[in-house]
Amino acid sequence: MIHIVNQSNRRLYARQIWEMHVERRKSFVERNGWDDLMVFDGAEVDDFDDERAVYLMALGDHGELQGAVRFRPTDDKSILFDKFPHLVAPDQPCLKGPQTWEGTRVFTTESFRKSRQPGQRGFFGLALAGREVALDHGASYAVGMMDVRMLDRLTPPGPSELRILGLPAEYSYGVMVGTCVEVSAAGNARTLESLAEPVRLSYEVTEEDVEAFGSVTAVQRTVEAARWASHEDAVLSLKDPTRAVAHATALFAKHDFMAAGELSGWADA
Repeated sequence: MIHIVNQSNRRLYARQIWEMHVERRKSFVERNGWDDLMVFDGAEVDDFDDERAVYLMALGDHGELQGAVRFRPTDDKSILFDKFPHLVAPDQPCLKGPQTWEGTRVFTTESFRKSRQPGQRGFFGLALAGREVALDHGASYAVGMMDVRMLDRLTPPGPSELRILGLPAEYSYGVMVGTCVEVSAAGNARTLESLAEPVRLSYEVTEEDVEAFGSVTAVQRTVEAARWASHEDAVLSLKDPTRAVAHATALFAKHDFMAAGELSGWADA
């Protein structure tokens, strides 16, 4: 599962939120050389890390941070529309508003990249989780920015639903494009299938969940087991271990082949 971390449950993720800001410094400032970002006490933070920000976090078995992305509605402010409006062509419809959420600061940690096993989710899982949350809030679009060098590597497996919003433009560290994906239940389902996932990835852990199961990681184990148990094919395959192994191997092989170009570390705005 991918954890939905918002204003209501942030206190459950104090350690992971700090890790996220430190890892953002490592990824964007040190690894990618974005020296114009704000760093405080070793952590990268900006003015979009406010009460409206929703963080999608991938955690390991012991609660260690593996990757994260920030999603946020654009009705009040937006990195793309306010700071890089030249990436949106004049003939594009106005997308800024509550119907559009923006994904930024997506990364995976170095330890995750080094230990990543076949079939494990990376960037694609985080991006899909963000789209799930956007859809939960009634959004119709998810926008962001991407270095053109990443387009062939960061397009999700399966039919491409990514739309370029305007002409590429130079920025301090390369050439960037604005991107948009239409958010819909059908589109999310197609991406789930391409990632070999049975049901939605994202889940919002509540204080009641932690009281019932003891910890955030215990909730994660429970939810992850339920995700697969609720899938009809998974339930049926329990009666046939050979079929189960063959089915899972084929699905994950498909995903890893499609995602083979996924960058070991990548930058968004």
